[in-house]
Amino acid sequence: MYISQFKIYNYKSYLDSGEIKLKPGINIITGKNNVGKTALLQALSLQFGNLPHKSSLNLKNRLSQNNNPSEVELIINSNTSDFQIYMFENFYQISLPDFTILPSYSNVTIGELQSLLLPNKNCLVRFNIKNGVAPEFISFNDFSSKGAMTVTYSKNDTDNFLRRTHSTNTKSSIFQQIISKQISRIYFFHAERLNISSHTHGTNRVLTPNASNLPEVLTNLLTNKSKFLRYVESVKKIFLQIQDV
Repeated sequence: MYISQFKIYNYKSYLDSGEIKLKPGINIITGKNNVGKTALLQALSLQFGNLPHKSSLNLKNRLSQNNNPSEVELIINSNTSDFQIYMFENFYQISLPDFTILPSYSNVTIGELQSLLLPNKNCLVRFNIKNGVAPEFISFNDFSSKGAMTVTYSKNDTDNFLRRTHSTNTKSSIFQQIISKQISRIYFFHAERLNISSHTHGTNRVLTPNASNLPEVLTNLLTNKSKFLRYVESVKKIFLQIQDV
């Protein structure tokens, strides 16, 4: 599961970035100073603030104000098996946007719902995020919600049926949970790591988004030799001068 495409609207140097596409693996962004590389990465972290674009493109004069919010629209690309895990395993209730394809009858098998929602090998979820908070669902594959309604299904382990229990007027759905989990896995930090080259001992194995606990995580990662070697190989691919860690 990865971010395959995004657009930046009205953020710092970007009035409209146009579509920016990413591929699985390592993507490298290059450019001259002061052309917006840092702003692009800040927006891609999905935890940006409201810093509207200001230029002659959208302001008539120096007294003009831009009150429109900063936005990022992104597409998450995933294979079907990942979404099966997210949507149909280890849950007792699932809330979906009110798609036109959802069955109107009360009972549906898990297999029927999977075939409707996951007909292809890849899945595309489109979101809009304003000011770095509250991701708003736009579409899933070719399906758009009919409104702010969500449909809730409850799982019955005895007969493998999902029971359509109720519909509510809310934008919260399984896709909000997915994007929230992905946001927690996006890391943005400065390579210089000024004033954060050390950290107290602990048992945390999860890196914070700003990498402030990197020494702690690496120390704990040393106890798992295979994972540590995978980490070293990834570092060597990015920084060719590094031979070992």
